[in-house]
Amino acid sequence: SLSPKGTGFISANQPDTTGVNGSCRGTNAVDLQIKRSVNSQIASGNFSFIGAGTYNTVNGSNSAIIGGSSNKAMGALSGIVGGRCNNIGALAGYSAIICGSSNAISAGNYSLVGGRKALCNYSGCFVWNDSNGAGVAPSSNNQFIINKNV
Repeated sequence: SLSPKGTGFISANQPDTTGVNGSCRGTNAVDLQIKRSVNSQIASGNFSFIGAGTYNTVNGSNSAIIGGSSNKAMGALSGIVGGRCNNIGALAGYSAIICGSSNAISAGNYSLVGGRKALCNYSGCFVWNDSNGAGVAPSSNNQFIINKNV
């Protein structure tokens, strides 16, 4: 049954340090993801959340991944709605990735990215990229970028 275990975490799998069930979760974390390939693909941040998907990792405290595959939310108070291979780095708190693929917020706070290959290393940015293979990134703080290749 789903009830708090250990440090108050809730998990769909009983931790066993394997790639199947993963390591122990963070304090008061919720991890409902069932499929992982390594034991670190869990909600290990305190008060973190993984709602669904596969191969996702949440290390940032108070951070969440709603679903998707191979996403990482490492920054505090950050979130990824879904998609694939999206990454919020440990130096990027208070930030979000709204779906898409291969998006990244490596550093800086308070940024929002989405689409495909929208990249951000600065604070306070909004970056949206279309489905074209070329990436797009701001060059300073507080930029608003919508990229549409024709």
